[in-house]
Amino acid sequence: MGTCTKTVVFTDLAGYTQRTAKISGEELKKLAQEHEKHTLEIFKPFGGELVKSIGDSYMAVFNSATEAVKACLKLVSSPLPNAYMEFRASVATGDVQELSNDYFGNKDYFGEAVNLSARINSITPAGEVWFSNRTRLCMNQTEVAWESVGIHSFKGIAEKDECFRAVLDEQCIFAPSLESAVSDSQYIVVKKGEKVPSFTEEQVVLIDFTLGTDELRDFLASLPRIPPGNIWFLAHTMPTDVRLDWLEAGHHFVIAKKEAFFQELERVKEKIEDEEILQTGITVDFHGVGEVSLGLSGIALPSVPLVDLIDGYSVDLLADGTWGYNSKSAILQLKVEPQKLKLIPLQPGVLVNSIGVVPGQAVDISKGGMLRYRNWNFRILCNIGGLYRALVAGVSGGEILFNIGDVIEIGRQPIGKSFVLTDRGGTTRIQWSTSTKAAEARKQRLTLDRTLTGRQHTHLKIVSNELFAASSIHPRLPTFVIRRDGKRLERIKDEKMIDIGDLLVVGTYVLSLSKTF
Repeated sequence: MGTCTKTVVFTDLAGYTQRTAKISGEELKKLAQEHEKHTLEIFKPFGGELVKSIGDSYMAVFNSATEAVKACLKLVSSPLPNAYMEFRASVATGDVQELSNDYFGNKDYFGEAVNLSARINSITPAGEVWFSNRTRLCMNQTEVAWESVGIHSFKGIAEKDECFRAVLDEQCIFAPSLESAVSDSQYIVVKKGEKVPSFTEEQVVLIDFTLGTDELRDFLASLPRIPPGNIWFLAHTMPTDVRLDWLEAGHHFVIAKKEAFFQELERVKEKIEDEEILQTGITVDFHGVGEVSLGLSGIALPSVPLVDLIDGYSVDLLADGTWGYNSKSAILQLKVEPQKLKLIPLQPGVLVNSIGVVPGQAVDISKGGMLRYRNWNFRILCNIGGLYRALVAGVSGGEILFNIGDVIEIGRQPIGKSFVLTDRGGTTRIQWSTSTKAAEARKQRLTLDRTLTGRQHTHLKIVSNELFAASSIHPRLPTFVIRRDGKRLERIKDEKMIDIGDLLVVGTYVLSLSKTF
């Protein structure tokens, strides 16, 4: 049983199951033959060898990582004739075991690279090519346009892996934050040789210059103060050192050819215009909408060791700005240890105190500071007292509207007019202590949320649209407030008045209040 290094490709036909459910056996056989012929004709000139088929998927191997990715790009840009189905393709590189395949009369391959390519294929969108980090390291990175799609965890693969998308010449995919900025008209495009328009530091600046040149550096130096994360460079292919230079500075890329970029820009603008037309003539009745909004605004991180149960834990910032666990598309991870608080980016574009952090690189944030990801900003408050190691607050979500005079119950299972704090799970992300009590808690799948958040935890009365009365109703679990300009938690025992801008801390949740009008 020999081993060798190969680049493993899996292809898949999007819509295959729905399509084949409506055709005869003879038509299905013909489709399979056309699929094999089409894939082989494209892969063979690039040195690709078809290994086997698995339903509508084909496995192939290449000796060259670069040629494998280029072959996949050609495949996804060449739909199967007369089938009206798109391809997706995934690529991974590594040592594999080589065996004889008696069915196909050729060799077969097994190993982590095979498993990884198959797992990546399961999350690759139709019409796209995704590849592993080891493939990126092995290929000639200037021959293919590519961009990161984040760090992912895959079943059966021991370590998380950063994945990348190979970008077609006609393709341009805006990041959600960039599309949001364009939708809100909070952007400008700066082209080489054109007069620079005036702009504010809230706007996204898209720069169409030649990367790595002194001319570009001089231009950036001439700009007024602007957050690094608000600068996006338009580029297609580039040397790796140039890419890393700008990413480490906290900037972003739109990976696309100019024509594809400006087409996507127009598409987003037209989409907004269409939505505005549809909304024309709609009459909005604000009666009963609500005068105050209560929503989630961050996470409170309890100190460890925690009550002889927990020695450490981790939690993820998810793609929607909330905090949770076990997400394949997490933006970053926070690790709480007895002496340290670490932040580990899982996707590019994370800034800590205005400094870009490379994905996978742990940063000590025990002294607090500012966290930024695209257009999200978070305050990291440490040494805040109470039960907590730190508090991270910034992005709001999950808002519920209330009116003056309402009395709201907050907890995991509140009664009456209420705001529910969901148990987010995360048992497997806890480092349990060695006590008998911890063993029992682990057996019962206890979570941080259930440990620190009561079923009925806090009462909040809406006194006015700027003033609120909070009181703790749980006999053992406390409620805290941190003032808008404060740096320490205040425990709420009896009724305490809080204002707009103050943060309410209930268990592991941070809540904020805002005026609707």
